[in-house]
Amino acid sequence: MAEGGDNESGPKVWQLCGVSSKHQWQIHSGRKPDHLEDNMRKLAAVFVAVVSLTSAQAVTLWDQGPATGGYGGSWANTTGSQEFADQVLFATPVTVTRFVYFTDFDPAGFGTMRVKLWSDNGSGNPLAQLSIQDVSVSSWSVEGVFGGATIRRVNLDLTTQLGLAANTTYWIGAAGNGFEAAQVSVSGPPVFDGLMAQFNGGSFSGHTGVGDQMFQLEGEPVPEPATMAVLGLGVAALLRRRRK
Repeated sequence: MAEGGDNESGPKVWQLCGVSSKHQWQIHSGRKPDHLEDNMRKLAAVFVAVVSLTSAQAVTLWDQGPATGGYGGSWANTTGSQEFADQVLFATPVTVTRFVYFTDFDPAGFGTMRVKLWSDNGSGNPLAQLSIQDVSVSSWSVEGVFGGATIRRVNLDLTTQLGLAANTTYWIGAAGNGFEAAQVSVSGPPVFDGLMAQFNGGSFSGHTGVGDQMFQLEGEPVPEPATMAVLGLGVAALLRRRRK
C-alpha cells in the first residue's frame, strides 16, 4: 500500500417551522377553543413539523470523522490507481446530499473528486458500481491537528443525490480525479471494523487493516410513508368533525 504525506505549505439539528401558536390561531366565532379544536391544532402542528423534516437542514447521517477515533495515517488515493471505500448501513431510508472527505493535503489545489457508490455482495465486499460522479470542492476548512497531522475537512456537495435503502449495505468512497488526494484513516476505539476496501486500477483487491476511512455523510432521513399517512388521516378526520 502506498502512503500519502502532508504537502502542507502554509452538531447539526433539525429545524422545525410552521407550528401555529395560540396567539396566531384566530377563532372567528368569538368563543374560546373547545377540546376538539385544541386536539385538532395539536395534531396539525405535529403533522406540519414532520412534513417540515423533508426540507430541513441536512444532518450528519454517518460519522467516521476525526472525533470517532485516532489518526490512522494518510494513504495515496487517486482514480485509476489506489482508491478506497468503506461500508455504510442505515436503519431507515436516507438521502445523501454531501460527502465529507478528510485529508492531510492542502485542498486549495484539488480538482474534482470522484465519488463512487457500490452494492455489497452479501459477504462484506463491494460488488456492483451503482453511482459515479465527479464533484467539485464546495468548501474546505482545517478540522484540527490529530496525531501530529493537520486534517482538513473537504465538503463535496453531490451533483446527484443518493437515495439509500434501509437495512442495505453499501460501499462509498471518494478519490482525487487524476491527482493525489491523500485519504486519511481513523483508528483506535471506537472504530467500526478497522478496515477499508482497497481498489487498484479500479478493481477491488481486498481489505486493508490501517483503520476505517475517515469520512462523513450528510443529508436527510426519509419519513416513513406509513407515518405520514396516519398523521394525514388524523388531521383530515378532525377537520371533518369540526365542520359538523
